[in-house]
Amino acid sequence: MNSHRAKRILIVDDEEEIRTLVRETLMVDEFQIFEAENGDTAMKIVKHEKPDLVLLDVLMPGELNGFEVCRRIKQNAKTRKTGVMLVTAVSMPELTKAETQAEAVFIKPFSPIQLVDSIYDFFGSA
Repeated sequence: MNSHRAKRILIVDDEEEIRTLVRETLMVDEFQIFEAENGDTAMKIVKHEKPDLVLLDVLMPGELNGFEVCRRIKQNAKTRKTGVMLVTAVSMPELTKAETQAEAVFIKPFSPIQLVDSIYDFFGSA
């Protein structure tokens, strides 16, 4: 095993089936996977585990939706370099990378291959 640590990815979605699909899609590589079912749990994991990338659903129950989680990650000096890819079932005109500060936006249903390709692009094929 090489000396650099596995890339850490947090999957945030209130639907367990989506988290499972994404997790299984990513198991082809040595990613360290974390999962959260809501924004509150996601923020706790971001603070404690410091993932390299967050795959983030937009519409979730609770106080923190995906937009708010993304905003908090990007506005915090300790987490602003964390990558965020939004994944949503709703196509919204305001879902632009510039406005959300996310590195990418995926509309469900998305292609697992496209998602994996974007993750490798984010990590620079490392």
